[in-house]
Amino acid sequence: SGATYHGHPLCSAAGLANLEIIEREDLVQRCADLGPYMQEGLRTLLSHPIVGDVRGLGLVASIEYVQSKETREWFGATVGAAARVFAEALKRGVFVRLLGGGHVHAIAPPFVISKEQIDTVVRVLDESIGVVEKELGY
Repeated sequence: SGATYHGHPLCSAAGLANLEIIEREDLVQRCADLGPYMQEGLRTLLSHPIVGDVRGLGLVASIEYVQSKETREWFGATVGAAARVFAEALKRGVFVRLLGGGHVHAIAPPFVISKEQIDTVVRVLDESIGVVEKELGY
């Protein structure tokens, strides 16, 4: 069984057109080329006391927020550290997705992101995390 759109000619045509663009513009290689640059930039966020881990591959990454790097204990749900960072980043034009019960952000930009835009993402997250740390007394 399936939904009415499974195998629908219009959906299939759109999917094939998307695959053609990915191949024509060599977007998989672009991800492979830019991925290490983004990962390196995001790892600079580990200097923040509330950033417990930054992990990822290519143009997909996550940032985990913790009360203490030693214990790796997450913030309580009522603190909402990751949600606060989300709000601060959004004010500055950068969207990150909340994952992991609200303790982790996912970073997954479009394949066409530039190095300058990656720098903006890292800078905005750095600023936003700093604002939240001050609010939390770090």
